[in-house]
Amino acid sequence: MIKLLPPSKCFLPTVIFYIFVAIIDGASAQYLVEILESTPLGGRRPVIRCEATGANFGDDVMAFSFGSFSTGCALRTIPEDACEHVTLPQLNHTRLCDNYFAVVPRGKCSFSEKAYNAQMAQSIGYQALIVYNNPGQPPIPMSGSKFSDYVNIPVVMVNYECMQNMMGNYSVEHGFVVTIKTNVTIKATGYYDLIKYWIPFVAVVSLCLIVLLISL
Repeated sequence: MIKLLPPSKCFLPTVIFYIFVAIIDGASAQYLVEILESTPLGGRRPVIRCEATGANFGDDVMAFSFGSFSTGCALRTIPEDACEHVTLPQLNHTRLCDNYFAVVPRGKCSFSEKAYNAQMAQSIGYQALIVYNNPGQPPIPMSGSKFSDYVNIPVVMVNYECMQNMMGNYSVEHGFVVTIKTNVTIKATGYYDLIKYWIPFVAVVSLCLIVLLISL
């Protein structure tokens, strides 16, 4: 006689894992930096969307995007590379700015050092760091160094063109603000991909149902 596993041994996490794999494999996760303009009704709408990469340190971008700090003014830092103690530049448009996002170039020091200096900026720290890559280069994933454990703001990277838009025609001086968010784009999943994931998934679920029915 075959000894069946009790329901407690049904390995529910395995079921969840297969569901997760089947869904996530068909999705491409990335971050977005959106430049927003005000609408006549008092809301905001995106005028430019920039694809962005994240870092393996700092605040979680998804959690950040649901918080009260997710929209802010994109500003340079002093010094511009944020590799030393940072201060905010003089602002003439503070009515738009409840939060501040530091916009800094890649290079000269580590990403985590830039982020730490930005969040510690005088007299009020930046709520996020947006790094921009060199001209002609796409954004890349970022890794932390000795400062990474002290960084508690989100860190993303955009390309050079996005920075030019944020700090040029779509800057805070022209009435625009910026938001950072997570974007998930569902890709088409092939027939064989569905077979690859759904056969094990159905098998595990069926086994669990059989065990539950026998145990009743």
